[in-house]
Amino acid sequence: MDFISARGEGLGEYLLVGYPDKTVGDKLLLERRLFCETYQQAVPKDILPHLLLAQFWARDIMEPTLIKWIQRICAGTAPFQVQLDRFGAEAGHICLRVQHPLPFQRLASDLLSVDQFIRASGCPPAHLAEHPSIRITGDCSPELYRMAVMDYAARSFSEQFLLEELQLLHRSNPFDKCRLLHVFRFKPALTEVA
Repeated sequence: MDFISARGEGLGEYLLVGYPDKTVGDKLLLERRLFCETYQQAVPKDILPHLLLAQFWARDIMEPTLIKWIQRICAGTAPFQVQLDRFGAEAGHICLRVQHPLPFQRLASDLLSVDQFIRASGCPPAHLAEHPSIRITGDCSPELYRMAVMDYAARSFSEQFLLEELQLLHRSNPFDKCRLLHVFRFKPALTEVA
C-alpha cells in the first residue's frame, strides 16, 4: 500500500523497530558515512541504523489495542544477542545481515495476532520480518547498486549487541519524520542470588 491510498482510507504507517546499542550503532553510522563518501552519495539524516521487525498500516483509534498486544508479546520475550555478520544486498540497498534469525522468527510468529487484528479491522496485512537486516544505504540507482554489491561482497563486518527493547514508530505521510509512540522492554533477565 502507498501513502496516498493509505491516507485516503485514514491509515497511518507503523514501524516496529529494534536499535543496536551505541557502540554498534556508531560503527554502523561510520559504515554509512564511508559508503556515502566512497560513492558520492548524500548522507541520510535522521535515520538511525535499525532492525525493522514489522511494518503495517492502521487507524489511530487502533493504537491503544496495538500497544497493549505488542507490550504483552515483548513482556514475554527475553533479551537476546543479535549477531551482525557480513554485508548483503536486498532490493536496491546494501545491508548487514543477522546471523541467527531464530529469535526474530519467534517474534514474527508472536506478532501474527497483531496482524490478525489489523486485517480484521479492514487494514492491509502487516509485513513481519523473520530475517531482518540493517540497511547501510538508501535505495541506490541500478548501476551504483551493481558496483556496490561487488565491492561489499569482498568486505567483512562482524558485531553483536543485546536487543532488550523494541520501539513503535508512526508517521502519517512519507514526508513526516517518524515519531516514537511507545517503547516495549523485554522481560527482565533473571539475576542470580548470591
